[in-house]
Amino acid sequence: MTMPEPTPRRLRAVATSTRERPVREATAPLEPLRAAPWPTLVICGTWQDAPEPYRAHVGEALIACAEAVPDALDGRLLRVPGYHPHTQQPTTVIAALRALWS
Repeated sequence: MTMPEPTPRRLRAVATSTRERPVREATAPLEPLRAAPWPTLVICGTWQDAPEPYRAHVGEALIACAEAVPDALDGRLLRVPGYHPHTQQPTTVIAALRALWS
Protein backbone atom coordinates (compact mmCIF):
# COMPACT_ATOMS: atom_id res chain seq x y z
CA MET A 1 0.00 0.00 0.00
CA THR A 2 1.29 3.40 -0.84
CA MET A 3 1.06 6.07 1.80
CA PRO A 4 -1.52 8.75 0.99
CA GLU A 5 -0.38 12.34 0.73
CA PRO A 6 -0.23 13.90 4.22
CA THR A 7 -2.75 16.67 3.60
CA PRO A 8 -3.79 18.97 6.46
CA ARG A 9 -7.14 17.17 6.69
CA ARG A 10 -5.47 13.75 6.97
CA LEU A 11 -2.96 14.99 9.52
CA ARG A 12 -5.80 16.44 11.61
CA ALA A 13 -7.62 13.08 11.43
CA VAL A 14 -4.51 11.23 12.58
CA ALA A 15 -4.00 13.66 15.47
CA THR A 16 -7.63 13.21 16.51
CA SER A 17 -7.48 9.42 16.35
CA THR A 18 -4.34 9.29 18.51
CA ARG A 19 -6.34 10.84 21.36
CA GLU A 20 -9.09 8.18 21.15
CA ARG A 21 -9.22 5.09 23.30
CA PRO A 22 -8.05 2.01 21.35
CA VAL A 23 -10.89 -0.22 20.21
CA ARG A 24 -9.35 -3.21 21.99
CA GLU A 25 -10.07 -1.46 25.31
CA ALA A 26 -13.76 -0.91 24.62
CA THR A 27 -16.44 -2.94 26.34
CA ALA A 28 -19.98 -3.15 25.10
CA PRO A 29 -22.81 -4.06 27.46
CA LEU A 30 -24.50 -6.71 25.33
CA GLU A 31 -27.38 -7.61 27.66
CA PRO A 32 -29.33 -4.35 27.11
CA LEU A 33 -28.85 -4.75 23.37
CA ARG A 34 -29.92 -8.39 23.48
CA ALA A 35 -33.06 -7.41 25.41
CA ALA A 36 -33.94 -4.54 23.05
CA PRO A 37 -37.19 -4.93 21.11
CA TRP A 38 -35.66 -4.29 17.70
CA PRO A 39 -33.87 -6.75 15.39
CA THR A 40 -30.09 -6.81 15.09
CA LEU A 41 -28.32 -6.78 11.74
CA VAL A 42 -24.53 -6.60 11.44
CA ILE A 43 -23.24 -5.71 7.98
CA CYS A 44 -19.65 -6.70 7.26
CA GLY A 45 -17.48 -6.67 4.18
CA THR A 46 -15.92 -9.89 2.98
CA TRP A 47 -12.53 -8.14 2.70
CA GLN A 48 -11.33 -10.46 -0.09
CA ASP A 49 -10.28 -7.53 -2.29
CA ALA A 50 -8.66 -5.42 0.43
CA PRO A 51 -4.92 -4.78 0.32
CA GLU A 52 -3.27 -7.58 2.29
CA PRO A 53 -1.68 -5.37 5.01
CA TYR A 54 -5.03 -3.62 5.57
CA ARG A 55 -6.88 -6.93 5.75
CA ALA A 56 -4.30 -8.41 8.14
CA HIS A 57 -4.13 -5.42 10.50
CA VAL A 58 -7.74 -4.23 10.39
CA GLY A 59 -10.00 -6.55 8.45
CA GLU A 60 -9.40 -9.77 10.36
CA ALA A 61 -10.33 -8.15 13.68
CA LEU A 62 -13.42 -6.52 12.19
CA ILE A 63 -14.52 -9.80 10.64
CA ALA A 64 -14.11 -11.60 13.99
CA CYS A 65 -16.16 -8.92 15.74
CA ALA A 66 -18.82 -8.97 13.03
CA GLU A 67 -19.14 -12.73 13.43
CA ALA A 68 -19.31 -12.64 17.24
CA VAL A 69 -21.81 -9.81 17.74
CA PRO A 70 -24.82 -11.32 15.95
CA ASP A 71 -24.30 -14.59 17.81
CA ALA A 72 -24.18 -12.75 21.14
CA LEU A 73 -27.27 -10.68 20.32
CA ASP A 74 -29.30 -13.36 18.55
CA GLY A 75 -28.99 -11.24 15.42
CA ARG A 76 -28.17 -11.67 11.77
CA LEU A 77 -24.92 -11.18 9.85
CA LEU A 78 -24.91 -9.95 6.27
CA ARG A 79 -21.61 -10.32 4.40
CA VAL A 80 -21.21 -7.89 1.53
CA PRO A 81 -18.42 -8.03 -1.08
CA GLY A 82 -15.71 -5.46 -0.43
CA TYR A 83 -14.22 -3.90 2.66
CA HIS A 84 -16.27 -0.69 2.85
CA PRO A 85 -19.74 -2.10 2.15
CA HIS A 86 -21.57 1.20 2.69
CA THR A 87 -19.55 2.87 -0.07
CA GLN A 88 -18.63 -0.07 -2.29
CA GLN A 89 -22.05 -1.77 -2.26
CA PRO A 90 -24.49 0.96 -1.17
CA THR A 91 -27.46 -0.57 -3.00
CA THR A 92 -27.04 -3.85 -1.12
CA VAL A 93 -26.60 -2.12 2.23
CA ILE A 94 -29.60 0.19 1.71
CA ALA A 95 -31.79 -2.73 0.62
CA ALA A 96 -30.81 -4.70 3.75
CA LEU A 97 -31.57 -1.73 6.01
CA ARG A 98 -34.91 -1.09 4.32
CA ALA A 99 -35.85 -4.75 4.77
CA LEU A 100 -34.79 -4.63 8.41
CA TRP A 101 -36.80 -1.48 9.15
CA SER A 102 -39.94 -2.41 7.25
